[in-house]
Amino acid sequence: MLSNGSSTLTRPESSPLVDMVLSAETPSSRIHLSWRDITYSIETKPAKGKKLIKDIISGVNGDIYSGQLIGIMGASGSGKTSLLNCIAGRVSSSAEMEGNVFLNGQLREGLKSSFWKKSIGFSEQEDIFLTNLTVRETLYYQARLRAPVAENHDQLVDRILGEMQLAKIAQSRVGDPEQGGISGGEKKRLSIAIEIITSPKILFADEPTSGLDAASALAVVEVLKKLTTTHNMAILCTIHQPRNTILDLFDKIHLLAGGRTVWFGTVNDAIPHFKMLGFELPPQTNPGDYFLDALSGAVVASKTSVTTDPTEYTRAFIEAWALLERKALSKENLTTPPAALSSEELSRHKSNSMFTEFILLVRRHGTHAFRDRALLPALVGNTALMAILLGFMFFRLGYSQGDVQSRFGLLQFLPMNGAFSSVMPLLATFTASKTLMIRERRAGTFGIFPRFMAELVVNGPISFLGPFLSGVIIYWMTALNPLPARFGIFVVVTGLNIISWISMGYFVGGMIPNAQIAQMVFPMIATLSMLFCGGIVNVLSIPVALRWIQWLSVTRYVFTALLNNEFQDETFICVEGSCQFPTGESVVSFFNLQSPSILVNILILVGISASFLVLAIFGLHRATSIPQRRMRRRRFDGEAGPKRTLV
Repeated sequence: MLSNGSSTLTRPESSPLVDMVLSAETPSSRIHLSWRDITYSIETKPAKGKKLIKDIISGVNGDIYSGQLIGIMGASGSGKTSLLNCIAGRVSSSAEMEGNVFLNGQLREGLKSSFWKKSIGFSEQEDIFLTNLTVRETLYYQARLRAPVAENHDQLVDRILGEMQLAKIAQSRVGDPEQGGISGGEKKRLSIAIEIITSPKILFADEPTSGLDAASALAVVEVLKKLTTTHNMAILCTIHQPRNTILDLFDKIHLLAGGRTVWFGTVNDAIPHFKMLGFELPPQTNPGDYFLDALSGAVVASKTSVTTDPTEYTRAFIEAWALLERKALSKENLTTPPAALSSEELSRHKSNSMFTEFILLVRRHGTHAFRDRALLPALVGNTALMAILLGFMFFRLGYSQGDVQSRFGLLQFLPMNGAFSSVMPLLATFTASKTLMIRERRAGTFGIFPRFMAELVVNGPISFLGPFLSGVIIYWMTALNPLPARFGIFVVVTGLNIISWISMGYFVGGMIPNAQIAQMVFPMIATLSMLFCGGIVNVLSIPVALRWIQWLSVTRYVFTALLNNEFQDETFICVEGSCQFPTGESVVSFFNLQSPSILVNILILVGISASFLVLAIFGLHRATSIPQRRMRRRRFDGEAGPKRTLV
């Protein structure tokens, strides 16, 4: 009870509630996940002053056993999702974590990474799918990728569709808000279905009822509750202000305030605990709503308390729970822990070969891409528009002095058309798909190399085909050099130009997390490449300090190769003795673009393409790798341990 405006609590050494908490028998279960003294901190920098370390979570403990559904509750900003991520091992390497997480008494860091990934499922708050796949296809490819040892993947998918109440919509496309599709509740159940495809021992769910109506939210939590019994699964989820019917489904709740625990136990036990602190649950009131209102100061304690400061309330709740927790933890070592995980369990998880992953990913993403109704019209329309516009603008070029300028300008424009036409749409789709890629890599669904190669095989030709075909059409409409050998060189150089830019696009898209930023960065790179290609500014006129940049320009090599290929051995018409460019060689020489040779330019373009593909793989690996920060271990012996100050 609060007294004299102070948060200091006077509690009896023994009470029915204390005895009930401490005498509870340890559930007889094969899986026991525990977290001890978890502290999670981030570095913040105010507008003025030195950097500060802010504790998002501080000294949090808890346990969950197979067959239990536990909800982490708290106001916004209380640390619910951060705690869930800490326990699951999904915290950014830039953060600081302390504490221990145990699985059947074994430290999480001591387990194989592959075993931990296969032992847990993590359903994130935002539902992300390949929208052109059906519900069944979505689950089937997840089963093939994540459960390769399953005897019959079709039967496995059928069983999970039934358990998750998705059988009736199995052949429906997932869809999105623009094209329609399955409902929000069905998407949430599909997200959970994906995570249980490997029969994990523990399932984490971040706000599984977020954005759902009351009926859909209840259906989702009922499914979670059913999984704890049918699969003997331990399920830990964050949830915000559940209604009574949902709250009743949880075995326990973990209440947080300001990053600290204020209650861990059943709802029925929490009611007398809050009453003892001056907050008696009014009749016909949702306990979950009332608990959060009490922690936030939205309701005032009983008249025996003279303080109305919400901070004092929160401190009182934290201290009250600390008294209970210290007594419970002091007896922790007296209980019999579940059996340690066997060596067979630690080594039984297998993965697909890279080739198998590649084939499955090509099939999955190919199906998704070619069901896109807007793809073919956009590809045909863009190709036809550019071919017709440029083809007629430069139609049937001759050999006059004026045509020299037109040929020169066309050859300078084509590389840039190839760059922008191929890369800008790619950046929009590729950077958007990285969110799903990150999520699936966290789950150990595939390796980055087969995923990237599948991306190249499926979407690379789509990006390549349009600008390449338009370039070929433009070549013949504008009557460029008609010799077969010259056309062959044009085809090779044009293709390498597009491939080089696509490779660079994948590198930029892989390194930059945001599509809008990527689409701002790439035009800057392409513009610099064009400025230093030798066609706008003579290479000898570029300041010496900047002249080296030309050798980093893709357009420099493409333009030099195309220019030499077009103008070599050509003669142009001179009128009345005035002839600046009597031969093609004089054009090339005027702009100082005689070298490198066509062959050298082609080899350099091959090297650039290969280099950026390799860089793209490494960049994508870094951008999508699982954020892991090894916890700084604390020796846990029932004591509270060193304390951190909440900022």
